[in-house]
Amino acid sequence: MKKSMLALLVILWLPLVMMWCSQQKDTHMAGDVEKNVQKIKIGVIAPLSWPAATFGEDAINAIEDGLSTFSSDSVEIELVVEDGKCGAKDSVAAVQKLINADKVNFIIGGACSGETTAAGKIAQQQNVLMLSPTASAPDISNIGDYVFRFWNDAHASVTWAWYLNKKFDRIALLVENTDYAQWIAQKLSSLYDGEIVLERNFGSEEKDFAILAKQIAQKQWSIDGIVLINQSEASGANVIKAFEWEWLLNAYKGKIMGAYLFSSQTFLDAVGDLSEWLVELQLAPLDTMWASAQSYMDEFEGKYGMKSIPLAVLLPREAIGLYLDGIQAWHYDTESMKEYMKTITESSPREWYFGSYYFDQYGDAIWLEYMVQEIRDGEWVMIEQ
Repeated sequence: MKKSMLALLVILWLPLVMMWCSQQKDTHMAGDVEKNVQKIKIGVIAPLSWPAATFGEDAINAIEDGLSTFSSDSVEIELVVEDGKCGAKDSVAAVQKLINADKVNFIIGGACSGETTAAGKIAQQQNVLMLSPTASAPDISNIGDYVFRFWNDAHASVTWAWYLNKKFDRIALLVENTDYAQWIAQKLSSLYDGEIVLERNFGSEEKDFAILAKQIAQKQWSIDGIVLINQSEASGANVIKAFEWEWLLNAYKGKIMGAYLFSSQTFLDAVGDLSEWLVELQLAPLDTMWASAQSYMDEFEGKYGMKSIPLAVLLPREAIGLYLDGIQAWHYDTESMKEYMKTITESSPREWYFGSYYFDQYGDAIWLEYMVQEIRDGEWVMIEQ
């Protein structure tokens, strides 16, 4: 009788015991999975305040949009964002915090050349990988092998100088007093074969360009064209307005040339009809050369409800995409990720919105094709490529 009762109790309790053991096993396994999750921090340095806050906002939105596509049970990614304010001093503080306090695995940034140069030197010293989406100053190439970037204006300057050499024997060169603009002016000047009759620097906060416009007006007989290298849309717009006051827009129709910012929506809104016949160095139109890039821009602008400069979106989006692909391929630390990026060579390029690209020996991506365009009847028209 006792044996029968014992057997009955075993039969009744056995399923409960097995269920409890199973639960304990699942809990233990869940704990193991949690312990095995690889946590990765990606630092971001971007200008989130004046003078290039619109670039920073586009960059952060693009990076977060790219990160939203990432899904993994074994990897957890955290973005740590710092404001580099488009300058050296603040970017140094930002990169030091990211490396020393936040212990990031690698960095995206900066957006501006001043940010990237200053922060990149520290990242190089600390052996932390840094990938800049949009910093374009030629000297960044020489920082070291831990600094990569997508955009080098040395390539653009070749196209720009070629056009100027063909069109103008004598120019006025007007340069904003920022690291970016000064670097580009230096490179362009070294490639231009003509005479720079008048060269002037101006501050980013300067609003009254009447004296500068009068100086050009007085030398009209000896100046064939005007080259404006500005970093902020506001300063560029103020120069153009001063030109209109001195009748220079009419006198130099089709002979006032800048890079990139003439076609930004902020600039166009500021100058209105005064943009007619301005000439700009720019990438070829997205909708005719890179349909996939235009498609993403349409999607992005619809999602975030704002008109954006394509490169300020597409390059940060590719930066996070490149890192995420590297992470998926088990590259979790700076050294491993650096080696992964060095495999993107001319013989083994990476496909993206603009066809394909590869990194050269300086860590610069090779892919850019430039065009010269002009505003006619309110529309940009390609005149040289």
